[in-house]
Amino acid sequence: MDMTIEPISSYYNVYQYDEYEESSLLAGQTRKSFIDSFDTIDEAVIEYPNAKVMEFEVFVSNYLPSVPPSWFDPMDAGEEW
Repeated sequence: MDMTIEPISSYYNVYQYDEYEESSLLAGQTRKSFIDSFDTIDEAVIEYPNAKVMEFEVFVSNYLPSVPPSWFDPMDAGEEW
């Protein structure tokens, strides 16, 4: 599990990075989850000393696959892929 401290406007957010689980439409892709927010970078580093301090906000670009996952059943809700 990777964590980062990223500057956002005038504060610092802590994020966790991992992968979406198999049951997600985004399975295997990077998931960025908000953990906490601080007014100063020093506060963030004290609370999360193992997080990597970034100089900029990191953007994660995910995509929906063009084919459905093996578990998708259009009969569940009458939906089509």
